[in-house]
Amino acid sequence: MINLKIIITMNRKKLLISLAMAMLSMAGLAADNLPALRVQGKNLVDANGKTVVLHGVMDTPNRYFNGWRWQQWKADYSEADIKPCLEYFSKQFKAITDREQGAYCTVFRLHMDPCWTNDPSKKAENEADISAFNMARYRLYLQKLYIPLIKDAIAHGLYVIVRPPGAGQQQQCNQVGDRHQAVERIGNVP
Repeated sequence: MINLKIIITMNRKKLLISLAMAMLSMAGLAADNLPALRVQGKNLVDANGKTVVLHGVMDTPNRYFNGWRWQQWKADYSEADIKPCLEYFSKQFKAITDREQGAYCTVFRLHMDPCWTNDPSKKAENEADISAFNMARYRLYLQKLYIPLIKDAIAHGLYVIVRPPGAGQQQQCNQVGDRHQAVERIGNVP
């Protein structure tokens, strides 16, 4: 008898990997005003083969991890939370790209936080536990929160790297392949 739990877990992992790759592709297509980058050996390079060094930050649209700066504590996340979240991040993007203040960020690593993509009525043991993942919530907040957030970052001149919900670093690198490994290395540089 085939272990159904293993098959379900494998299918969920494939789903998350597919979602991550779709987000990476979407972010790349939206970046018309940013020069295309590619991996050459261990480096990111521009169209002329010149090594590019990106400077940036990682953040997640989660009230707790944002220090309650865009909204006070609430038990869950809903469509009413989108506007203050987007406004907060727009201010952050402006600040981290303001060269007059000495800020020179060129990349933003966005974590698709499970607080938006998980079913609030289900309890997950930890972030890597994707048993509470909800496709309907993912689709809703992809369109209403994540895509507008990505477009705003790009409009501020930032490359965007998207980390999918519920995927641990090692899991992502082992299952997606060389292209994602290169992107993940960038996201994990201290």
